[in-house]
Amino acid sequence: LFVNYVTLQCYISLHINGNSHEIIVAKGQVLELLRADKQGKLNLILSKDIFGIIRCIQTFRLTGSNKDYIAIGSDSGRLVILKYDNEKNDFVRVHCETYGKSGIRRVVPGEYIAIDPKGRALMICAIERQKFVYILNRDNKENLTISSPLEAHKAHTICHDVVSLSVGFENPMFASIEQNYEMLDKQCVNTTSLEYPKKGLCIWEMDLGLNHVIKKHTLQIDISAHLLIPLPGGQQGPGGVIVCCENYLVYKKVDHEDIFCSYPRRLEIGQEKNISIVCWTMHRIKKFFFILVQSEYGDLYKIEVNSDEDGIVNEIICKYFDTVPVANSICVLKSGALFIAAEFGNHSFYQFLGIGNDTNEIMCTSKHPSGKNAIIAFKTQKLKNLYLVDQIYSLSPILDMKVLDAKNTNTSQIYTLCGRGPRSSLRILQHGLSIEELADNELPGRPKYIWTIKKNNSCEYDGYIVVSFEGNTLILEIGETVEEVYDSLLLTNVTTMHINILYDNSFIQIYDMGIRHINGKIIHEWVPPKNKQIKAATSNGVQIVISLSGGELIYFEIDESHALVEICRKNINVEILCLSMQQIPNNRLRTSFLAVGCLDNVVRILSIEKDKYFKQLSTYLLPNNASSQDICISDMKELGNDKERNILFLNIGLNTGVLLRSIIDPVSGTLSNHYSKYLGAKCVKICPVNVNKNPALLVLWKFIYSPLNYDMLEYASSFYSEQCSDGYVAISGNSLRIFRFYRLGEAFSQNILHLTFTPRKIVTNGNEKNETNEYGEINEHDEINEHGEEAEEEEDKEVLYDRIGTFKAGLGKWGSCIKIINPVNLKIIDKISLEMEEAALSVCACELEALHCLIVGTVSNLSLKNRTLSTASLRVYTYDIKYKLNLLHITPIEDQPYCFCSFNGRLIASIGNKLRIYALGKKKLLKKCEYKDIPEAIVSIKVSGERIFASDIRESVLIFFYDSNENVLRLISDDIIPRWITCSELLDHHTIIAADKFDSVFILRVIQKKKKKKKNNK
Repeated sequence: LFVNYVTLQCYISLHINGNSHEIIVAKGQVLELLRADKQGKLNLILSKDIFGIIRCIQTFRLTGSNKDYIAIGSDSGRLVILKYDNEKNDFVRVHCETYGKSGIRRVVPGEYIAIDPKGRALMICAIERQKFVYILNRDNKENLTISSPLEAHKAHTICHDVVSLSVGFENPMFASIEQNYEMLDKQCVNTTSLEYPKKGLCIWEMDLGLNHVIKKHTLQIDISAHLLIPLPGGQQGPGGVIVCCENYLVYKKVDHEDIFCSYPRRLEIGQEKNISIVCWTMHRIKKFFFILVQSEYGDLYKIEVNSDEDGIVNEIICKYFDTVPVANSICVLKSGALFIAAEFGNHSFYQFLGIGNDTNEIMCTSKHPSGKNAIIAFKTQKLKNLYLVDQIYSLSPILDMKVLDAKNTNTSQIYTLCGRGPRSSLRILQHGLSIEELADNELPGRPKYIWTIKKNNSCEYDGYIVVSFEGNTLILEIGETVEEVYDSLLLTNVTTMHINILYDNSFIQIYDMGIRHINGKIIHEWVPPKNKQIKAATSNGVQIVISLSGGELIYFEIDESHALVEICRKNINVEILCLSMQQIPNNRLRTSFLAVGCLDNVVRILSIEKDKYFKQLSTYLLPNNASSQDICISDMKELGNDKERNILFLNIGLNTGVLLRSIIDPVSGTLSNHYSKYLGAKCVKICPVNVNKNPALLVLWKFIYSPLNYDMLEYASSFYSEQCSDGYVAISGNSLRIFRFYRLGEAFSQNILHLTFTPRKIVTNGNEKNETNEYGEINEHDEINEHGEEAEEEEDKEVLYDRIGTFKAGLGKWGSCIKIINPVNLKIIDKISLEMEEAALSVCACELEALHCLIVGTVSNLSLKNRTLSTASLRVYTYDIKYKLNLLHITPIEDQPYCFCSFNGRLIASIGNKLRIYALGKKKLLKKCEYKDIPEAIVSIKVSGERIFASDIRESVLIFFYDSNENVLRLISDDIIPRWITCSELLDHHTIIAADKFDSVFILRVIQKKKKKKKNNK
């Protein structure tokens, strides 16, 4: 089951403090905070569900402040102002002002929001009629205050866009594109003679002295005006506003002449096709600024405004900048990065390579003799001013989805059809972090442990990989390659249980029969007492603790002479299973806590401070029949906090597959905030590693548990080399693996097969997958790519094609194909292309007369606007064991085929407003039964026995019973509430779950009377 809708996404930049620059992401019901690291990768800092639909979002800053507030308009009928709290890593609500009814209504404000650049007032508008203005200020305690709303309503008026003008410290002013339709209602009903009302640019002033809003000016603009761009005023620019119209822009300002400038256009876009602007962003550099706007084709234009000291605009220049995927919103960060919130497909994060100052760039100026009618053409090319740094995966929109275990791994995968046009794809989703394997080498035996250590503390990268086997140890040196080394002075004929590099660049190797301390060429051996063996060990840069058989603890330190010195011994009279020591905190010479896991199901926190050696501070009683398999004290930085605030955790891995976590008080050593998580049936091992140079655990990533989509690992350690700065080395069975995570924080790993056109339906048959694509756009380059070019050239063309997109074909022109895809390796087994005017809309794999068939419903010359078509047909294909398609016959039909379903060796088909049952014939499909009284059209059919669940596009779910004796379809039950169904799925014989186009999911069940009636019919 999936809900078929596209979530609105808004992206704006946010300053949390004077130095950082973040991105606020509004994804329908979720508000997210993204931050770019030093490598340019975007990391998710916070994700918050707001339990509503975000309609508009904007940031503002009060004068003299260095932090931004967030203003949100939603379907709640409230204006909400938030701020980000570093300490809590959360969005804190500052104000919540109610102004209207809940729900998305055209007369309730929340669709547009504009805020004064100085943060003194904001205007929130509805699509029609209503506008409210709030005055923003602060009290004596520097807290934000907000006034009661001031009305600026206008009846019979549609608002197309609204912005705030830059006027310095004068009264705040706003500009809106408005269209009055009052006279239109009074005209005749005949739509052919209607004169559509003109649009106007309305200038509103918020008088702070008189505390009211007035409309000061209304400037006439073109009927195609759709977007406003305010220009900086005062010393930074001329002020005023740029109005974006189809094919050109115009500069508007009171008492200033209009300045027109045309957009450059692609060579393949004819003069009859208009260019509209979908989004914009502005970047300011001291007294210099420029604007980036994006057209509906994805082309970025750089707009430069030349003005004199008096604020008179002399010239406007519009340059072709680059081409990126079409976006809902774009924003420029002060670090020189551009974020593209793509309308469909993955979102992109670019770095600026230039700002388009090349004199050879294609441009159009306001001084062109043709003015706004000038035509300047350009040819799209590879990225010149931008460089792609990172991408954020997006499945929007999901057009179809199947859940199955095609790989026979006992774990289901999710197969989804995503995206639109050249940015569409088939994706296999599997729960777990995605792994990129760098190396897989077989080892001579089955190892027990693995570590990476540096050659000395001043080295940036790891120097050795130490692999411990039963009875011997393998030492590998890390360079351009990983090779075995024999002169490291480490013992290789013992089972190493712990190894570490100390603060003085000496090495400590602990094995069952002793401790080997290597300081340069000097080697010191410590041997345990007779009949005693070392059972567990832990260390940091200065301190070492080991446990002997019988429950004896021994504490060592490295003294000033770089010698290993025994400090204290204590017998706790219970066998010790595991040890863990806190790493040395900053600005300290030694650590304070030691965790001891014992056989009596108790974990003890002991002190290792001077004069308090092995003093018990707290205990953790484990559940019955559970013992501590592994233990780790981890000092982790609090997620999302800019300040150096670390939390000390005690992590316990049990033999029952449970991970326990508690917080250790850094002063008293007491335990609090206990938490448990079941990870699996096997015992839990905890491996300390680093994530982005921050401490983490293999089983705990930033306090979020994420499984690995990888083979079972037995032990792991961080791997940091010149070739791989974010890798991990692990052992699995008798092999050594080096890998890294493709993207942390994501719940699913993805395998992607890029498609050229928009996919529509996906069906499964056995272990193979059949995919039907419908194409509303045609590009001649597709045939070149598919028939094969050089590999490098083909890859470059596909990347360019994905970014640039396609131009729209003529009315009724379609391109469709049927692909057979192997779901394991995503290889295309077979492909059949249809005629140019023929569009494939539905598909079904079924068995008719013991023959494996693929039914494809097609139409010719389809017009979605008028819902007209010339012909329609049902194409029947058969396939062999190699899944090669052969056309059996074509059955003409009179209306659009919406969906199919297999039914007792026959085919149920939704044809227009009719429901039919077909049987397989020699020359065509034979119509056996028909139901003609369908309210609108059936878009989903599910079958359970003789019962047919048919979901109407407008009238919810209808349930039919097929009477085989009389060969008729009988309607036995229907829903009393009309619902605009998009998809449905059966839960049992009496219950169905469905979703509608308004983001609602519901479950329907057949009432008892209908169940009895069904039994009587039987």
